[in-house]
Amino acid sequence: MSKERYIGLGLQAGGGEHGLADALRPVIDRALTLLVEALQNGEDGVDRTAALAQIDICRPLMTLTADAEQIERAGQELFIVCDATLKSMAAARAARQSELNSLIGLVREAVAAIAGDNHRFDATLDQSTARFEAMSRVDDLSVLKQQLSAEVSVLKKIAAERQKSWESTVRVFESQVATLEQQLVTTRLEASLDPLTRIANRRMFDDTCNQWVKADKQFVLALLDLDDFKNINDTHGHATGDKVLVEVASTLKHALRASDLVSRYGGDEFAVLMAGVTLRQAEGRLKGVMAHLSQAPIVPSVAPGAPNGITVSCGAAEFSAGDTEESLLQRADQALYDAKKRGKG
Repeated sequence: MSKERYIGLGLQAGGGEHGLADALRPVIDRALTLLVEALQNGEDGVDRTAALAQIDICRPLMTLTADAEQIERAGQELFIVCDATLKSMAAARAARQSELNSLIGLVREAVAAIAGDNHRFDATLDQSTARFEAMSRVDDLSVLKQQLSAEVSVLKKIAAERQKSWESTVRVFESQVATLEQQLVTTRLEASLDPLTRIANRRMFDDTCNQWVKADKQFVLALLDLDDFKNINDTHGHATGDKVLVEVASTLKHALRASDLVSRYGGDEFAVLMAGVTLRQAEGRLKGVMAHLSQAPIVPSVAPGAPNGITVSCGAAEFSAGDTEESLLQRADQALYDAKKRGKG
């Protein structure tokens, strides 16, 4: 019996020769998309051009091509270039390497499942076809019916087992990709936060400010600097100094809107981006923050009756046409310098 006539029995319904491949292709595409994003997020100076180019070649093959050998060959080339890229990244990005290795391993497993599992199924199919062809030479109708019934039962059992295996394999890959996606989200979030104050860090501030400048939106940039912070550390210890930084960050975050960005600019300096406000409006809000901080009972009094709050100096600049991030920062920094000269606070 020919392979075409065997297929005509409908034993491949619900799975088919390419059932596992079709189920895994979208998972592989998500994994490759995730791999591209993870590679592009690197900032260690490693050239990732070759790896990204090979991924561009592999993605249409993994999602469209039915030729297992072509998929396997492209996959091997992808793993070679990715392994070389990872070795270059190892020294500077050890933690990132582990994440990427997991992702590449996932793609390798999926490619092997598509290419290898279909080879095994083809071997089973060829054996079954040979047995069907042998049946054509059986003259005894009752024997033929028994053999045919037995062969169909075997094939149905194989089809059921393969279907169950396909579903299990896809669930495993889906779970692994979802886990890696969550890890990448967590990594990006952690990379954008200051570890002490848990507000945006300098990198996040620079990225956001640059985006707002390019979007030509109305906003105000403010720089805030703690007055005499070195004296706080020297007099009361670094633990108290850390509490002061956390209090300033928390006060700024809760006093401003969710649409504003509060960041630790560096050391005892903070930067704020306030969207959709004028300089006068921003000044009123920032004065309220500074008044609140001046009453914060964190810094012990140096003498009876002396104030024990946190004093902050602030300089702000409103974005206007033609501004760059550098020019805006320069104006805000000059305003902060003038505030310090006039007596701080």
